[in-house]
Amino acid sequence: MYIRTRKELKFLLEERKKLEKTTNEKIGLWAKEKYGIKDFLAIKEKHMPFLKNKKKSYGFLARQIPSVCIEDVACFVGSKKIGLEPISMSFIQDNFSSANAEKLNRVKIPWSRMTGAGKLIIRYENISTKKIPEIESFVLSNIPTVSNKTLPEFHSELRRKVFGIEHQSLDISEFWADCLKEAGNKPEFVYETGSGKAKKIFLKDISKEMNHKNIRPPASWYYPLYFSCFLDGSMVLLETYENPNGEVYEAKKLFIQTMSIMKEIVGEYPLVLEIPPLLLEMRCVSREIVESKDWLKEINEKVSFNNFGEDGYLCQFFKEISEIILRYRN
Repeated sequence: MYIRTRKELKFLLEERKKLEKTTNEKIGLWAKEKYGIKDFLAIKEKHMPFLKNKKKSYGFLARQIPSVCIEDVACFVGSKKIGLEPISMSFIQDNFSSANAEKLNRVKIPWSRMTGAGKLIIRYENISTKKIPEIESFVLSNIPTVSNKTLPEFHSELRRKVFGIEHQSLDISEFWADCLKEAGNKPEFVYETGSGKAKKIFLKDISKEMNHKNIRPPASWYYPLYFSCFLDGSMVLLETYENPNGEVYEAKKLFIQTMSIMKEIVGEYPLVLEIPPLLLEMRCVSREIVESKDWLKEINEKVSFNNFGEDGYLCQFFKEISEIILRYRN
């Protein structure tokens, strides 16, 4: 189900772009029949205006709060190396859970450095004004930080410092709000976020009209819509559900189910390029990268396809980029 090599990626992008119009017609019809959304493609174009540029294909990294951790930087560098324009997606209407290592490390940042002997040293910094237990179930956009900014704003500032104006990003929250609003076939339950905390509510129990900006649909409902965005060759999802620690079993199960659904609808799988698992070293933030103005030039000089060619394993390529970033100036 994953794209494994540059040769495969190039072939699939060329083939999908030839069939873009037909593919999107199938998606639009399916969204209308399945969800009761009259014009899903119009919603997609509204929230993803960059797709109007038909000459580019985008490498799409989806995390609730994009930042500048090793994974973010590696996907930025790696995407450009394989001919994709990097773009990150946030979902700041999601809620915080300390059981989710990725979300936890957006609050409790693991600053990293490598010793001369190659040992990884990590120092944690809690950037919230509240203790971790106090922000359980908080909507991510409602978590305060020591910089007097919200948690997403704090990381956006880091991204501006590291990537400058070159790196694009979008928040998907309003996209899902519009899909939910337009859908005739809504999910059984949603999450209400207007209070600043996520609360699960069943639609049958709601008597008044919903404010869709404060409502988040469950992943089981929106996942097929989400993966339909990676069928026409305009975007390639950078993702992995192969975690050796087994922390993503349910997500992987939903991923396999959704990929199969898309295959039935269009006859092809969504374009998903496997990247390394989101282990601790990938969630670390390098202070050397954050404080350097020349990191991109220096990293690019060390990144090469010499050991990979057209048939090299791209996941391994991204892993090697990550290791270069971890050791930057150490």
